[in-house]
Amino acid sequence: MVPSCLDQVMPMLWHPNLHASNLFLLVKELTGVLKPPFTISSIIDWQGQGAWIGPAFLQLTVLHIVQHNEGVPSGLWLPTSLNNLNHLSLTEQAKAVKAE
Repeated sequence: MVPSCLDQVMPMLWHPNLHASNLFLLVKELTGVLKPPFTISSIIDWQGQGAWIGPAFLQLTVLHIVQHNEGVPSGLWLPTSLNNLNHLSLTEQAKAVKAE
């Protein structure tokens, strides 16, 4: 059950509680205004939720900071299965296969 891809089995340092309150951002110059692109200067709370080093495939979760909980964005769709693509147009089939 171990993946054969080296990127997925390499040991990774994982912070399971990464959210905005655990990030310190660098403020640009003396203006005191945060403007993108942001620079992360520090990450805190490594001990709080069990940070650990392990294979990447065991740590594959979507962090709360990047979860999209409002469904699929407008103009996009998620295919439910690639087993039955016959009901889709050729363009939609190509999109479904590419998304998978």
